[in-house]
Amino acid sequence: MKIIIEKLPHQERSGDWHDKPLRWRVAGPGSEAQKFSTKKEARSYKSIRQSSTEDKIAIRAYSMTF
Repeated sequence: MKIIIEKLPHQERSGDWHDKPLRWRVAGPGSEAQKFSTKKEARSYKSIRQSSTEDKIAIRAYSMTF
């Protein structure tokens, strides 16, 4: 299960006007992709995703950490 963290070519706005722009992407396994504002958040999600069997489980577990 290969999962990588990569910097987005340019930041993306998402959410409300006061939300931080998205700058990092966690890609894998397969075509899965999640975007984050900070590299710390991306690393945290990658760690959770590596130990989860499904992306939905990882997303739920990640959302409980913040």
